[in-house]
Order: sequence, then structure tokens, then C-alpha cells
Amino acid sequence: MRALLLAAASLLAACQYLTDTSSPAVLLAPSEETRAELTRTISRALGTKIILSAQALTHSPRLIIDAPAPQNLQNQGGAGLTMSRPDHFSLWLENGRCILKHEETTNQWVLQSAHCAKP
Repeated sequence: MRALLLAAASLLAACQYLTDTSSPAVLLAPSEETRAELTRTISRALGTKIILSAQALTHSPRLIIDAPAPQNLQNQGGAGLTMSRPDHFSLWLENGRCILKHEETTNQWVLQSAHCAKP
């Protein structure tokens, strides 16, 4: 009986491992809808409107967004440089879904219109 319980527990753990797999991903031929969804999602995450390249997340699973440049040079400490750290996003393929993760906050979003694959 004990052996049967151990076998069942091992099988359950193996099934959970297989269904919870995730790997870095890139976008496959993103449509205008996918690009708009990605831009909207990142803009909401950062609380500001952004513009992304059409190639964003198509060659690499990572996307780095620099902090916005200062509007004026007053009190900036030199040449309009910003001292804020950039935001990092990564794209993951999890159980057939494209998941966008914000590394600084650990927030994540399912990109409904996107098609992803391992790079």
C-alpha cells in the first residue's frame, strides 16, 4: 500500500512538472493587434504612453525600456541624464500561452492575441 502511495505521489509530481513548464519566447509574426496589445500592456504597466519598435520581442525574449528623458535640464545633475533604472520585460511561453513578465514588479500578463515560440 505504501509503495502504491509513493508511486501515485511521484506520478502526480511528474504531471505537475510537465504542465507547469515555461521557457523564454519570442513573438511569431506579430499582427497589428498583437503590437497594439503589447504596447497597451507595457504602457499601463509603466503608467506612461510608450512607442515600441515593430521588432520588439521578435528576436529576443527581453525588452528593456529606459526611463523617460527629463523635460528640462533644471536640477538634473548634468546634461539631461536620468538616474532612474530601466524597466525590464521578458516574454515566456507557458502551457501554450504568451506571458509578458515585468521583472521589477513580478507582474505578468497573458498576451491574448500573440503567438510565441522558443527562440
